[in-house]
Amino acid sequence: MSQAPSRSLCLALALVCGSVIGAEIALTRLFSFLLYYHYTFLVLSGAICGLGIGAVLGAHLAGRQALSSLAFGQALGLWLAVAFAAWMPRAGILWLLGVAALPFAVAGAFLSLVFRAHAGHSQRLYFYDLTGAALATLGIIPCLEWLGGVDALLACGLLAALAGGLVAPVRRWGAAGVGLFFLAFLAQRGLAMVHLDLEELGQAADKPMFKALSSLTEPGKLVQTRWSAYARTDLVDRTGETGLNFYTDGGAGSYMFRFAGDFRRLFFLRQETALFPYYFAPRGRALILGPGGGADVLYALMTGWARIEGVEINAEIVGLVRQYGVYNGHLYEFENVDIHVEDGRHFVERTAGPYDLIALPLVYSSAAELAGYALQENYLFTQEAYARYLDLLNPGGRLALVVHDHTLMLRAITTLAALWQGEGRPAAELLSHLVVINGTRADPNTQEAFRPLLLVQKTPYTQEQLRQLLAVAKELDLQLYFVPGYQERQALSSLRSAGLGAFIAAHTNDLSPVTDERPYFYGVTTGLDRTLKTLLWGAFAAVLILVGVPAWRAPRALGLKFRLFAACLGASYMLVEVYLLQRFSLLLGQPLLTLAVTLFALLLSSAAGSLAGSRVKTLDTGTGLGLAAALTGAAGLGLIWFQGGALPLALHLETGGRILVALALILPLGLLMGLCFPAGLRLAGGAAPEQISWMWGVNGVSAVAGSALAVVVGMKWGTEWVLYCGAAGYLLAGTAMWVGREKLALPYPVGAPLSWKKAGAFLCAVALLWYGVFTFIAEARGSAVQAGEARPAPPPVVPEVWPVALRLGADIH
Repeated sequence: MSQAPSRSLCLALALVCGSVIGAEIALTRLFSFLLYYHYTFLVLSGAICGLGIGAVLGAHLAGRQALSSLAFGQALGLWLAVAFAAWMPRAGILWLLGVAALPFAVAGAFLSLVFRAHAGHSQRLYFYDLTGAALATLGIIPCLEWLGGVDALLACGLLAALAGGLVAPVRRWGAAGVGLFFLAFLAQRGLAMVHLDLEELGQAADKPMFKALSSLTEPGKLVQTRWSAYARTDLVDRTGETGLNFYTDGGAGSYMFRFAGDFRRLFFLRQETALFPYYFAPRGRALILGPGGGADVLYALMTGWARIEGVEINAEIVGLVRQYGVYNGHLYEFENVDIHVEDGRHFVERTAGPYDLIALPLVYSSAAELAGYALQENYLFTQEAYARYLDLLNPGGRLALVVHDHTLMLRAITTLAALWQGEGRPAAELLSHLVVINGTRADPNTQEAFRPLLLVQKTPYTQEQLRQLLAVAKELDLQLYFVPGYQERQALSSLRSAGLGAFIAAHTNDLSPVTDERPYFYGVTTGLDRTLKTLLWGAFAAVLILVGVPAWRAPRALGLKFRLFAACLGASYMLVEVYLLQRFSLLLGQPLLTLAVTLFALLLSSAAGSLAGSRVKTLDTGTGLGLAAALTGAAGLGLIWFQGGALPLALHLETGGRILVALALILPLGLLMGLCFPAGLRLAGGAAPEQISWMWGVNGVSAVAGSALAVVVGMKWGTEWVLYCGAAGYLLAGTAMWVGREKLALPYPVGAPLSWKKAGAFLCAVALLWYGVFTFIAEARGSAVQAGEARPAPPPVVPEVWPVALRLGADIH
């Protein structure tokens, strides 16, 4: 029987795992600022592969001295990786991947060593492993906001250093090591020695913010920066005269105009395409999804809308707009303006309406940046979302979409046409509801639209309405791209003659309608994204190599059995995790809340499952372990049935009710998901102990393959199939345990499990901490929403703002 782990070792394990997951989340934020999303996905996935590779490379390490050295090495590696990324952000993808993988590889060696030395107590150790990870998902949320991206990562390194001190064979040397790291961290907080080199980023000029900082004509000046677990938000002064620019993770720019209360100073905005929809009556209630710096709110105020609601997912932008109220005229404080901080799609599913205008002003500003979002799901531009927008509109209400380019305009139109067709109407009928205005800065000599405005009316346009739209557009010198019966271009009018299927097939880009099952609006290239393909095949090749390497001191078949089991579990756990994060993001409505509820609940329930598994005798045999894995797969399939009925109903509950529904769906499945891997490690400890390091290695690398596979499956077949693949992986894991003639059973008595009393008290303390972080998130959200306060009336509308075509005659509804 293996020796029982000490309390200090268990705590050190929790700290190391907390450092790993905290660093993973914080690195996501750092690299999302430095790189485009698809490169961030590649670098982080490659770095996490280091966790598995380190577990294999550390197979021959032993002793408490090695544990302490590895923990301190992880801390030092993480600090070096942060310094390298901050000082040399454009060193190259391979360099960034290599330095980012270093601390993960060292952590993998630490895990491998701990579980090899105490294999008989794997379930207890796994409990501390996942509990530390769960706590880190909570702690990193306020840590990023308080410390910023760089210092939050250094704080994660401090956790690993503390773990090294706990397991140091000589306590005073361990304390000295921790003290040195702590003093270095304090020096960093005071002197900011490690900081992002914006000058080098500006020279690269490969993201909108970096281009703004390095512009030769109007170089930008960084005004203020805020970090959160959602994004890094920067306020940049490019001119100072007309406005300031907001950037989210270095891209996704939006504008905050200088406004002193006199609309006449903003007459230069009259020819902006995005202002066009706000001119027309009835100017009752407008909903703006993604107001950012408030440009569209300003448009609505200029044209006298009675009620203006904005839904902004980035709380930091809203906070900065309010902070600079003197600059922008306290734009978000007027009595007829309400700003909500949450996901736009989540808001429209819960709001009652009706609205006269729903606007989605897009903020992406370069084709390269747009390509970087191809792998990100977006539920604002799906067929189901458009249906909800139209339901919320009054009979004469309009949906205003500003999209980036010609291809995305076509994809929005095919998605709307599919909605029409799904409701039993001809797809071509959409064209009688559609007006397209080309972007203000578009080239009039090209046939392709640039930043076009799609104005979709709930009812067909009348001739009077079209004549008025034409007159206003002509007066403002706007470029008409499509007006039914007046200005029709073949690019859109061919929908009448060709039909939807032929219209889509006639284009080389992927114009297939976007749905909630496949919400990748920006993924318009056919075939797999090259970066994703590289990652997927690379991860699978690594899994095959690690699985296929013969066991050194065990029968080949037995080693293969354990490695296949670990590979299936690693990929399956990640597939289920990705599915849950995607599905519950719409239910919970805020990225931070999704992280604090979904990922935390999954990790903590898996920790509880590991603890519970130490008391389940069935898991002491290979047959019983295979049955548990198969049962987990069946439970995953059952989740599809349960959430299909529960989530639509739960959308209308208050926040507390939606969280309870999410927990009720996640916790049982997470409990089962925590049973298998630690039980497999314990079983391997008796039958083939040298396989434990290989199991950790295969499990870590296959988790990366699972995350890449989740994106591929989601893009090609839909989100639901991600869970089907995860469930299938658990069934395969069970099959791996059943196949073969070996009768696996524990050859030694099981160590005493952690008492339920202690575990229960510990989990209650964790739950209280979760409540504290949840309160922090709620307060951050609430501070951005003004309600029940006496607020000023908006400035009066200046008559000269109206085009002559609207001043001469009454507005046409």
